Amino acid sequence: MHDTSQVVGAAKAYADVFSAPQALDAATVTKLVRNVFMAIVLPLMAFRYSRTAQEPVESGGKMRFLRLLPLFIVGFLVLAVVRSAGDAAINAGGNAFGLWDQATWQSVHSLVKGWAETLMVIALAAVGLSTDLRAFKGLGLRPLLAGLSAALAAGIVSYIAISLLGNLVTL
Repeated sequence: MHDTSQVVGAAKAYADVFSAPQALDAATVTKLVRNVFMAIVLPLMAFRYSRTAQEPVESGGKMRFLRLLPLFIVGFLVLAVVRSAGDAAINAGGNAFGLWDQATWQSVHSLVKGWAETLMVIALAAVGLSTDLRAFKGLGLRPLLAGLSAALAAGIVSYIAISLLGNLVTL
């Protein structure tokens, strides 16, 4: 699975069926770590592409870095920092941002988590309902084989990593 929502959805289903909430936490953290690295890689790739594509440069002959950084990455990083800082303050015995004590922070966290789960289900349904299968008809066999190869490679690497490292992880 490549999409964060798919990973979280599958982990949520697993957690609910097998009464293992830690599976949802582990899957979410693992996928979010990958997303953090995307925040580094995507701007670098965009910068490299913009240099090789010889796109018109902003006035003054310098490329604007913020133009290369997708807005969703900025949002993700801001929310990750807010959550981490709030949790760190609460765990250190203080209050979150000078506003909330532990009980209020946990209440806000539960509320946001509930909304996030609901919105994730809505987003997944929207993606599925907006898929036009007729668009795949004219693509041919090559894209299917490329996607299948990538999925198989990811599956094989994941299986090997789980087999080798699975005993080291305790949930």
